[in-house]
Amino acid sequence: MTKVFNRAIKLGGQSRTINSVEVQALEYDGDNNILLCTGTTVPTADSSGFAKGCLFIKTDAADGTKGLYENQGTSTASDFNLVGDISGAEIANDAVSLEHLDSGITPSHIVVYAGEFTWSGGGASVAHTVTGAKATDIVIATIQTAPTQDAYIKSAAVTDNTVTVTLSAANTSNDAVIAYQVIRAAA
Repeated sequence: MTKVFNRAIKLGGQSRTINSVEVQALEYDGDNNILLCTGTTVPTADSSGFAKGCLFIKTDAADGTKGLYENQGTSTASDFNLVGDISGAEIANDAVSLEHLDSGITPSHIVVYAGEFTWSGGGASVAHTVTGAKATDIVIATIQTAPTQDAYIKSAAVTDNTVTVTLSAANTSNDAVIAYQVIRAAA
């Protein structure tokens, strides 16, 4: 005959002080590292004796705030973090596209190419290859390093695969550096 208990199990635990932080240890692993504990102060970083993955329940967490922490460190150097917190990991390339943006974010144009080039040719106009640029795109250009001759950008235009910048005076010393952004209408 099997006996069935129909009541909750109450875990009393064992009071432990680690690095001057008192916790109530409720469960241990085979190496005597704490697996589950409670308390009012989150264990300090680099404490030892908490198993990797140990859960700490902050018993005095305010109403509506999280109170469950996980040791993401090691048993010799703990690192407790809120469960469900954002890890801060970088978003992978190509993981976000316009259809994934919030409906309130609706850019009319997006940057498709950006870079800089050093002037060559000595004239007042220079064409720079930007493979993939289209005649329907828009180019924005600025002078990063001013030419020896006193000049300003008179115009910047884009055609298929080319950005052309014209200065107000010839850059005979070929020392100007032009920065550009090619923007395209968002789909």
